[in-house]
Amino acid sequence: MSWFKERRAVLALLVVAGFALGGCGFHPLYADRTGGAPVKAKLQNVSVSAPGTSYGRNLKFTLEDLMGAAGNQGTRYQLSLTPTIYETDIAVQQDTEVTRSNIRMTTPFSLYDQELGEVVFKGTALSVASYNRVDSEFANVIATRDAEERVSNDTARDIYTRLSIFFERQGRS
Repeated sequence: MSWFKERRAVLALLVVAGFALGGCGFHPLYADRTGGAPVKAKLQNVSVSAPGTSYGRNLKFTLEDLMGAAGNQGTRYQLSLTPTIYETDIAVQQDTEVTRSNIRMTTPFSLYDQELGEVVFKGTALSVASYNRVDSEFANVIATRDAEERVSNDTARDIYTRLSIFFERQGRS
């Protein structure tokens, strides 16, 4: 009998929580509530340009995969990325041997609306990844590339989230 009462209490709590979340304005980011284009459709209408470096290409391709963008010329928005990468030694032994390094990517970005002819959103994304340095130069090269890929992926997800929020807010106004 007590199991049945506990289950009803949990169910009632979930129903009340659902109403509370609905009342505070909580709603899914990618849902189509306005009758217009949902956020996902707007994200697919963005073409991405980035430098031809390995981390620039990785950033561009990751963003295009996340947004579902085809990268064709007929898009309304143009996203320009200018990433830079810095490497910093963070663990240096007394004999000056470096045992750990950071890779830091700073990416200013701007979203240009081709219909309005102006930049409608801009910002800067930052990501940091660490890796161990060892005696093997091959292992250090691979670890550096992996850290660059991780910062590129993290930066792409950050920019994707910011653009999603921008388009969602734009749809409400």
